[in-house]
Amino acid sequence: MSFSLIITNSLFCSFASLSILPLLKRPEILNFKKGIPIWTINLLIIGKMLIPYEFPFTNTLTSKNILPAFDTIGNLNLIKSIRIGSILLYIWLSISVLLLMFIIFKHFKLLHLLTMIPDTNNKETLYIFLRICDQKQIKQKPKIVQLDINTGPFVVGLCNHIIVLPSKLTENETNFILLHELEHCKQHHNLIKAFIEVVTIIYWWNPLVWLIHRSVIRALETHADTNVLQNLSLKSSLSYLETLLDISKRMYKNGNSTIVLPFALKNNMLEYRINMALKYKYNNKRKRISLYNFIPLVLSLSFLLFSFKYTFESYNVSAKKVSGTFIIQTDDDYFVLRHDKLYDLYLKGKYIATITSIPEDLKNIDLYR
Repeated sequence: MSFSLIITNSLFCSFASLSILPLLKRPEILNFKKGIPIWTINLLIIGKMLIPYEFPFTNTLTSKNILPAFDTIGNLNLIKSIRIGSILLYIWLSISVLLLMFIIFKHFKLLHLLTMIPDTNNKETLYIFLRICDQKQIKQKPKIVQLDINTGPFVVGLCNHIIVLPSKLTENETNFILLHELEHCKQHHNLIKAFIEVVTIIYWWNPLVWLIHRSVIRALETHADTNVLQNLSLKSSLSYLETLLDISKRMYKNGNSTIVLPFALKNNMLEYRINMALKYKYNNKRKRISLYNFIPLVLSLSFLLFSFKYTFESYNVSAKKVSGTFIIQTDDDYFVLRHDKLYDLYLKGKYIATITSIPEDLKNIDLYR
């Protein structure tokens, strides 16, 4: 696995993700076929970024300007025999490892604390919780914890989920919050968050990845909101949005939440979520999805397939500096097929070598029989 392969794979996958970003802002697309198409392509892109593997069918394209320039800079000696490229690689890996350790430590510390807290014994909360689980056909029921601290509701855990609720909630607020958080559990949103977080940690130097990270987290919240809203009446939908406002005011009344989640965005997404919810409820839900809406999806798939099929490698070999090398110029060079079915290569009319078969990348050279 070369440096060029990692960089080009990252760029192709980043372009694939950027192409699909407009669809992540379309609530009706996020709910199309239960969101399976849109999230499947997202996971494929994320998986390809995490595993930049060069397959047997991958074709190598030469880069004669950009990548050789990077190679030249990377091979410069900064301190004695220590190259700039080695220093940058160590910085990349060091920051990635530190970020990964920080995220894992914070996540497992939070999980450890929450597992020590007993399940809520609030009968009203438990009744609403069990009723919603039956409605959504959730067999593996998450743990419900209620905390009397300045925090908003959230769900943690990849398999065994734990839903954390504020202690002082009305019946309506409890119902709407559980509807939303259980959607995250049912749709395995925390697993998608974990994958995009790992990608962001590895490619922390790529601004496109941070943009993708932000968009995916927002899309997951929109997905959960719209899944809840599609089963609510107009009056209940307005009450749901009012609950978002009330919880937000309660959270930020005395400053930010005392618990900062590993996967949380730093800014408040309240305005974005309400806009997307209103857009879905009053506008896009009544529209049919046309083939035109899937153009970004086709473009994204094209970039993804391109990342499997092609990779760029640096090409900066000089024929004058390396003995035994020569440059092929198709206008003046040709092959001659011999009687023994071997091929003689002539460069500018001068015999160079005899080969058993013509390489694929030299098929365009003239052949004389």
